[in-house]
Amino acid sequence: MSFSEDLSKDHAESGETTEVKDSALLAGLYEEISSTFNKIYVCCETNNYILAYLSAVCLQRELDDAHREYGSEKYDILSFYEWDDLQKMNLAVKAAEDHLVRFIVGSGGVIKRYSTFEEFQRSAWAW
Repeated sequence: MSFSEDLSKDHAESGETTEVKDSALLAGLYEEISSTFNKIYVCCETNNYILAYLSAVCLQRELDDAHREYGSEKYDILSFYEWDDLQKMNLAVKAAEDHLVRFIVGSGGVIKRYSTFEEFQRSAWAW
């Protein structure tokens, strides 16, 4: 079983259907939590198991909220945490992020992405 299949198995087993409630709001939430995904990747690369765990707890809460409020899949990234093998959680988090992005875009959501801080800054001032 792949990480993405295992991550969302509880959702599938419950018989719930996936219907996005507001793809624009979910895209905005993803934009906010993308830094937490990135923080976990860096923690896993540097073997910072304490900050990896704390960040994963915060991300899990946000993913649970996204499931409840916007109809995204239900992910369980914390079950992959092992302090002495962060690669498992790193792969699970990546699979969850990839799946969430596909869900948002597939539901019509638009995720704002910026190559540089200056590009972000120009966009922010354009409002």
